[in-house]
Amino acid sequence: MNYKFNFSIIIIILFVLLISSCRDREETLTPKGSTPEADRALKEAEESLKAAGIPLSFSDPNQIMNLPSILPDPSALRNRERQKHIETAIDKFNIVLEE
Repeated sequence: MNYKFNFSIIIIILFVLLISSCRDREETLTPKGSTPEADRALKEAEESLKAAGIPLSFSDPNQIMNLPSILPDPSALRNRERQKHIETAIDKFNIVLEE
């Protein structure tokens, strides 16, 4: 009987320690498998695409699955300034892939 009581006490103590250690743990802002540099580059790429007239958001999977609805007419992308924004976005995507 004493053995069962001691075992129960040990289990309760371990459970309390486990709960308290999980509560003190800080969550990181960077998603698992990513880096702050990659997150920053992805955000800048999205901003560059929006400036080019392509309102693409990677946080909305429905947009990515339905690209024809958000892509502009190719003739609208002939503007040199829009092309610069697209080139900047491509450079930022390369940073994301390298990280």
